[in-house]
Amino acid sequence: MSIIETCHCGSVEFTLQNDPMMHFACHCSDCQKLWGNSFFVYAYSTDDISITGEVKKYSFEGGSGNPVSYTHLTLPTKRIV
Repeated sequence: MSIIETCHCGSVEFTLQNDPMMHFACHCSDCQKLWGNSFFVYAYSTDDISITGEVKKYSFEGGSGNPVSYTHLTLPTKRIV
């Protein structure tokens, strides 16, 4: 399965290959601060994601000690995870 999508303005296109490895809803305080509420996530391998266009990446250490990364458009209110 391959999914090809764009942001609302069309400046960024992302392609997802295969099904997600997992999906979950996160209720941690970091997600509540970043998103304003709980956050629903699909997890893909980095090998299965292709992004074209200008994006920024924000990373931090999660509560488990593992790195957590968000990829978002350069516009502050649009995010691709």
